[in-house]
Amino acid sequence: MDICLPLSDQYYLSFLLKYTLVNGEFTTQSELSGKIREKYDPQSRILFSVEHSDKPAVIYSKRKGVSAKKEKDTAIKAAKEKYEDMRVACILLDRINDFEFTFETGYGKTRLLEDYIANNQNIDKEKISKLCEGLISKVKLKKLLSK
Repeated sequence: MDICLPLSDQYYLSFLLKYTLVNGEFTTQSELSGKIREKYDPQSRILFSVEHSDKPAVIYSKRKGVSAKKEKDTAIKAAKEKYEDMRVACILLDRINDFEFTFETGYGKTRLLEDYIANNQNIDKEKISKLCEGLISKVKLKKLLSK
C-alpha cells in the first residue's frame, strides 16, 4: 500500500492497494479496481475497519523496488535514498507461509523470521517453530530461540 500526503495546508489521505487479499486470493491493483467498481456504488463507503481482540504479530521488510542507484533526478534520488533501507512493507507473521510473496533481495522469509525471533522476547516457541519448518534448520532455530 502506498500512502501519500501532499505538502500543503490541506492534507488528505490517498492510498493505493497494489496487491490485496480478497476472499483468500491475492488480487492485483487493476483486478481490485474492477471488483470494487462492479460491486459498489462510487458514492458509498466501501472500506471499513475491523476490530480485533488480539493484535497479530507483524514482520516488517524493505519495500521491493525502492532503490536510488539508477535514479538520475537528484530530488527523487534523495527521497529514494531516505526510504530504500527502511522496513516499510508489512506481513502478518501467522500468514507468512500462506502465500507466495515477492521480497526485496536479501529479505526473504528466512531472514524476516530470523530477525523477528532475534528482536522479540515473548515468542510462542511452538508456533514459531511451525512457521520456520523448511526455512530454518532445527539447530539454528534452537540457537536463535535460546538467546
